[in-house]
Amino acid sequence: MKHFNTVFDIFLYESIFVFFFGVLLDILNDPVSEILLDISIASFIISAVLGITGYYFNLFTKNNQSGNFD
Repeated sequence: MKHFNTVFDIFLYESIFVFFFGVLLDILNDPVSEILLDISIASFIISAVLGITGYYFNLFTKNNQSGNFD
């Protein structure tokens, strides 16, 4: 489940950083800001779906070297 955590983190952090960069460009009246804000919203929705799926199927539990769950 290490890979699921990694994918979830990538989408979550991407949505946060792209959102802040899009807001910064929106303050500067850059036309690209609308595209970046749309991308950040879509990325956040994907991370929310992954988070709900991971929570529902207990995919965020860590396992140690012996394979037992903590």
